[in-house]
Amino acid sequence: MNEGTIIRLLKQLDIFLSRYKGDVLEDGLCGQSQRLMLHYILSHKEREICATDIHMAFGLSKASISAALKELCREGYVTMGADAKDDRKKKIVLTEKGLGEEAAIKESLSHTQELLLRGVSKEDQEVLERVLSRMVANMKELPRRTAGKEVDYGKNIIEASQRV
Repeated sequence: MNEGTIIRLLKQLDIFLSRYKGDVLEDGLCGQSQRLMLHYILSHKEREICATDIHMAFGLSKASISAALKELCREGYVTMGADAKDDRKKKIVLTEKGLGEEAAIKESLSHTQELLLRGVSKEDQEVLERVLSRMVANMKELPRRTAGKEVDYGKNIIEASQRV
């Protein structure tokens, strides 16, 4: 295997997925990032979700999450409410419009995954999932420098994923 091949292929896949989703999502629904967040919120509607939960699940910056949530609020998919247990947190509450998108979002993600995995055996899909999970875990283990000091890049994300 050539050096950098996996990284190049992952980047190509990311670009193709972004283009595909951009072309397909011309149905008036929110964009790709917002759609994934909305799917996450819908998948966990049995419990209260806040921005920190999304940060832990996706590893996105808090600024990116804030911008996406503002857009979801503006478009009427969610509202932000006070967290009874912690004044610093705002819980994300699905609106009727947000709840109404559950089937469309699941269908879109299912269709995209079917396209990605076309021609890939069940055994290879299982291997792929294990390998990608290991790669994500490897990246979470990397130390990261913030404000001149080293911090654990994935500690909070790993802890949150264990709670979910």
